[in-house]
Amino acid sequence: MNGIINVYKPSGVSSFQTVNKIKKLLNADKCGHTGTLDPMAEGVLPVCVNQATKFADYIMDFEKKYVAELCFGKKTDTMDKTGSILEERASCEIDEGKFRILLENFTGDVNLKVPSFSAVKLNGERAYKLARKGEIEDAGYRTSKIKEMELLSFEFPVAVLRIRCNKGTYIRSLIDRLGDESGCLAYMSGLVRSCNGSFHMKDSFSPGEIEKCIENGDYSFIKNVNDILNWPVAVVKDEAVQLLMNGNAPEKQGYLKLPLEQGDNFFIQNLKGEILAFGRKLKSSRKPIKIVKVFKDKL
Repeated sequence: MNGIINVYKPSGVSSFQTVNKIKKLLNADKCGHTGTLDPMAEGVLPVCVNQATKFADYIMDFEKKYVAELCFGKKTDTMDKTGSILEERASCEIDEGKFRILLENFTGDVNLKVPSFSAVKLNGERAYKLARKGEIEDAGYRTSKIKEMELLSFEFPVAVLRIRCNKGTYIRSLIDRLGDESGCLAYMSGLVRSCNGSFHMKDSFSPGEIEKCIENGDYSFIKNVNDILNWPVAVVKDEAVQLLMNGNAPEKQGYLKLPLEQGDNFFIQNLKGEILAFGRKLKSSRKPIKIVKVFKDKL
């Protein structure tokens, strides 16, 4: 059993707990998510099962969409509603027009603070563990690409934003900075990941729904990796299969079909249509093909 599940993570549980529950329900050897959602957040959490975990990094690169709620007037140590209050500005107020103008400055490359309470590793240890012990206050900065930000509603002190961004964007850090630059401070009071690449919230399955599907013998919620990534497909001839399965790239004449664009990732399947491996075209004319992963079992 290999593939990817569009899981809906509920608020109040960690991404690790959600993945672990799916793993137990499926009795899978391996499961992994493709980008952490904070415990207070909810929404789309793609989960890779067994051999599909080898593609997690590629799915992690997908564009993300969020709906975030912020509350003005306070700054917290976690940058969200779960943290301790660091500062309050109860008398400050910003109107909708000024806030819309401020948002215009936050598209494109934006330098954001990495939250001290986050899963990023510092000197081999998770930042949140160091923060709990009071050993760090600054986890550094990261440049994120904010592709689009839309104000959905505004009723001071609460505003709701729709955000389209690249991987690794800390939405609570974005809101913390918006609060600073507004002069009113702000923290994230709610977050929903509505989309992760081709995974949309309307098509997601909660752990409870997945459990019911399994009880009914219905595993259609597990999607094939090749359907999700939509990579081109190379077809290897029978006489070159063993060479491939040993991790070696067959010569060009060993393929019945081979994608031509340099830099492309592509699946490699046999004449039966079974995916055996995936590779990448290189710029080198001497060795133009690299085998990245070989699957001992059918994908």
